[in-house]
Amino acid sequence: MLVIKSLIKQHYLLLIFILCYVLFSFLTYKQIPIANGEEFRYLRGKETLNHLLHGKFTETLIQPVPNYFLYNIYPAVLVYLNPSFYYEWFHLFNLLFSVIIFICVYIIVFSYSKNTFLALLSNFILILIPAFFGQIGFNPIDMPYTVFYLLSLLCIYYLRSNKIYSPLSILILGVLFGITQGLRQLGFTLYITLFIYDLYIYGFKNIFKLIKDNFFNYILVFIVANFVMLITWPNFAINYFKNLWWYLFVGSNFYLWDYGLLFNGEFLNNASRPWYYLPLLQTLTLPICIIVLFFIGVLYFKKLFANKLYFLVFISLFINYALYFILNPVVYDGTRHFLFMYPLIVILAIIHLDSLSFTIKKYSLWLLFIELSFLLLYLFKSFPYEYTYFNNISLLFGNPNYLFETDYSSINYRKISEWLRDVYSDSVIEKQLVYSCDNGYAVDYYSYKKFLTTIKREEADLIICDYKNILKNNYKGNIIKTFDLNEVEYFYVIKTNIIKN
Repeated sequence: MLVIKSLIKQHYLLLIFILCYVLFSFLTYKQIPIANGEEFRYLRGKETLNHLLHGKFTETLIQPVPNYFLYNIYPAVLVYLNPSFYYEWFHLFNLLFSVIIFICVYIIVFSYSKNTFLALLSNFILILIPAFFGQIGFNPIDMPYTVFYLLSLLCIYYLRSNKIYSPLSILILGVLFGITQGLRQLGFTLYITLFIYDLYIYGFKNIFKLIKDNFFNYILVFIVANFVMLITWPNFAINYFKNLWWYLFVGSNFYLWDYGLLFNGEFLNNASRPWYYLPLLQTLTLPICIIVLFFIGVLYFKKLFANKLYFLVFISLFINYALYFILNPVVYDGTRHFLFMYPLIVILAIIHLDSLSFTIKKYSLWLLFIELSFLLLYLFKSFPYEYTYFNNISLLFGNPNYLFETDYSSINYRKISEWLRDVYSDSVIEKQLVYSCDNGYAVDYYSYKKFLTTIKREEADLIICDYKNILKNNYKGNIIKTFDLNEVEYFYVIKTNIIKN
C-alpha cells in the first residue's frame, strides 16, 4: 500500500490527465466520423470472430488466400463488444484503448528524465499533433499496433536491463511480440531491436558471447510469439511456413494497393514514389518545434547514447526507417502505416529538450508553447476533422492540400452527408441517387435512409467527391455545393443532370 500511495503522490498529474482524457472520450466519441476502410476492417473482424468462436468462416469479401485474417484480432474483439456495429461505440473503444499509448510515453520520458512536467508535456504534444491524435479514434489497425509496440519497448527496457532471461521475461516478451507482429508485419523489427539492445548491454565487442548465452532464449521468445500468432490467425495453422513467408514480404508488393499517390501535384504509383516520401510527409505534418528538437539531438549524440533508454528508443526508430528505405514497402495515402513513429519522435524530441542548457531550454519551451497554442486553436476549430494538417514548411511547395495526400480527409464526407440529409430539400433528395467517390459506407451510414446511395456512378443524380478524386477521375456535372478543407475549397456536391427514363 505504501508503494501505491507513493506512486499516486508522485504521478497524480498523470492520473488527472487520464481522467480528463477518459472524460473527453465520453463527451466527444459520438462526434468522431467514420473513416474510409473502417467497414472493411470490422467486417473482417466479424468473420474472424465467427471462426474463432464457432469454427465457421463465411467469406463475404473477395480476398485471395491467405489474407483471410490480416490484422483482424483487435477488430474482432471490438465486434464482440459491439455486435450491433454501432460505429460510435467502436470509436469510443478506440479512444479509451489508446490511453495506453499516453501512459507508455509518460513512463518512457519520466524514466529518462525523472521529470513529471516533461513526461506530461510529451502527452500534450501527442494530443496536439493532428496527424496522430486526429486518427486514433477511427483507426482500428495502426492505433492498436502503436499500443503494443510501445508496450513491447517498455518490456524490453525493464526486462532486459540485465543479462539474464527468466522464464517470465521470455513469456511476457513472447506474448507481446506475438500480438504486435500479428497486428503489423513491422512488429518483426522488435527481434532486431531486442538483439541490438542486448548487444548494447553486453558490449558490442561481445557479440559472440551474447549469441552463445542467449541463442536459445531468442528461439523461445520467437516460439512463444508465433504460438500467439498461430492461435489468433487461423490460416497460419493451415500452412504455417508458407503463410509466414508471405506475411513477412507482402508489404513490399501488396496486390491490393496501387491507386495512385498524390505527391507534389502528381499521381505516382508505389514504384515511382521517391525514397523521401515518408520522411517528407512527416516533416510537413509535425509541429516545427518538434522537428527542430528532434534533429538538435545530433549535438548531444555521444552523451545521449550513454543512456540505455535513449539508445533503445533511438535504435527502434532507426531500424524502422532503415527497413522502410531498404524494403520500399507499399504505402497507403499518407503516413498512417507509421503512426507508431510519432510517439517515438516526440519522446526523442523531449529528451533532446531536456539535454539543452537552462537558458536555451527556457527559450525553446516558450517557442514550443507558442506553436502548441496555435495547434490547440486549430484543434478546437477543426475537431473532429483536424486530421489533415500541414505546417508552415509545406507552404514552400504551394498549397499542400492540393499537392499532397490528405488520406483520411474523407471523414469530411460525414458533414456533406448531413448537409444532404438535413439541409438539401427532402422532396428532391429522396428521389435521387447519391454516389460517393470515396468513403461510400459513411455516406450511407449518415444518410439515415433519407436518401439512397449507389455504387454505380452512371446511375447517380448527385456525386459527392473531393479534389483528389475529381482530379484523378474528371467527374462531370454542375457543382451545387462546396465544402472546405483547412480553409480551401476541397469537397464538392455535383449534380450530374442525367436523363432517366
